[in-house]
Amino acid sequence: MQNRLRRYDVTRWAMDFLAELLSTNPVDEESHVAWLDAAVRTKLIEQYHRSAHRLLILDYDGTLVPFAAYPEVAKPTQECSKSFNSLAADSRNELLLATGRDRATLDQWFKGVPTGLAAEHGAWIRSGTVIGKCSNLCRWVGKPRLLPILEMHADQVPGAFVEEKEFSLVWHYRNANPERG
Repeated sequence: MQNRLRRYDVTRWAMDFLAELLSTNPVDEESHVAWLDAAVRTKLIEQYHRSAHRLLILDYDGTLVPFAAYPEVAKPTQECSKSFNSLAADSRNELLLATGRDRATLDQWFKGVPTGLAAEHGAWIRSGTVIGKCSNLCRWVGKPRLLPILEMHADQVPGAFVEEKEFSLVWHYRNANPERG
């Protein structure tokens, strides 16, 4: 909090507040979610049962577990772990959990669960193999330049914060006012 106050003093806050006030537009709050209808669901289930080999790539936050105010709170539930084990028990299934979560957290949460893990949106695979040629470059060149910019924006949005991962930075705004986020 002290660092935030040093970076974001009353003058900067007032200027940002007035600029934001002058640029305010109405927000479209409609959600555009398209659910599978019964016929499509039935066909998908039938194809699943008939298939000889299945690659199931599963998203984590907001799909398998609800979004949480802070990343460390969104631990897999017992039901989630049970579902993973059940899917993995079928030899026709190959599972991959794709997420923006960091590798260390995933290794801790899914230790012993028979699934592949793609941490930090694919920067790491469970075996520890680095994916992508720019990973180290981004880590050493991009992060130090980007961190102050993200911190500045987090300072301007109460409830927002920056999470530093091995190969990335994440600006979290779930705890902020949705319009400000």
